Amino acid sequence: MKDGTMLANVHKYKDINFYKDNPVIRFDTIYGQGGRYKVFACMITNAEAKDDNGYVFDYTASESDSSADFIAWIEQVRRRSLYVTPVDVQADDEILTLSTCTYEIRNTELRCVLVARKVRSCENATVNSSEATANTKIIYPAVWYAKYGGKKPTYEDGLTTWIGQP
Repeated sequence: MKDGTMLANVHKYKDINFYKDNPVIRFDTIYGQGGRYKVFACMITNAEAKDDNGYVFDYTASESDSSADFIAWIEQVRRRSLYVTPVDVQADDEILTLSTCTYEIRNTELRCVLVARKVRSCENATVNSSEATANTKIIYPAVWYAKYGGKKPTYEDGLTTWIGQP
């Protein structure tokens, strides 16, 4: 961590052009698990409640979540993503989440989080990344808006579990 090499490539995904050149990653474990994953989100979020009016978005997926809760969580991840990708995610997909500290704002505990889904056994591992676009309604933590201006977006579709925060 101190020399900047551990998870350093996660930061590169903040640039949509880097994503477009690298929409699929390989992640393997010492246990022979892992494989190729299609990146569908990169977000900046907080790890401490003080940085978002007492709220911390849980960017980890739980195996105990119901299918409906999982899909709602995916939607919340997409709302926080810096860009919109053409990668679909289904309730039974395996998710990989990589998180590392990011330092856009001093004296905060922000994280850069990369979220990807495992390439399904029956599909091609390519992504038409040219379809990726900038997200114009990103949900950032409150400290982001305090520093850079703007207002936290709201949505009208009833998925307010995580966005009803001030």
